[in-house]
Amino acid sequence: MSETVIIDRWVPGIPKGTPRHRTRRVVRRDGSVGTQVYPGGSADDWRAILVSELGAAPAPVEGPVAVVLEFSLPRPKSLMRARSPDWALAHAKKPDIDNLVKLVCDVLTQRGYWRDDCQVAELTASKAYPVLGGSPGVHVTVSRL
Repeated sequence: MSETVIIDRWVPGIPKGTPRHRTRRVVRRDGSVGTQVYPGGSADDWRAILVSELGAAPAPVEGPVAVVLEFSLPRPKSLMRARSPDWALAHAKKPDIDNLVKLVCDVLTQRGYWRDDCQVAELTASKAYPVLGGSPGVHVTVSRL
């Protein structure tokens, strides 16, 4: 099957996931129990970088698309030592990869790369620490199937 690349771009910045609402159990003065819902943080700065760097699509793609997202997250100080491996290392901590993907797909929808993210028929996502000296960000590739 032939694929046409719609966008293939590196977006520098510190990737953040879509914030999820948080809940907690509360006991009221009268002894009844309830649930309090509060926002789970903000990814507005990362969303603004994505919107700016990805730009607007020339026209929305019709039909199925394939998306490849390669996230590069900042190395912790413990991996910045001279003895640390200088190659890319798998990232198995927060943020969750599904939250990272959701935010990028939301921005791609907002910028008009497709009409709805239900058009994503293939999705490949990875997250890792970059090579020593590498910068954090995400490599975004969208192809028409």
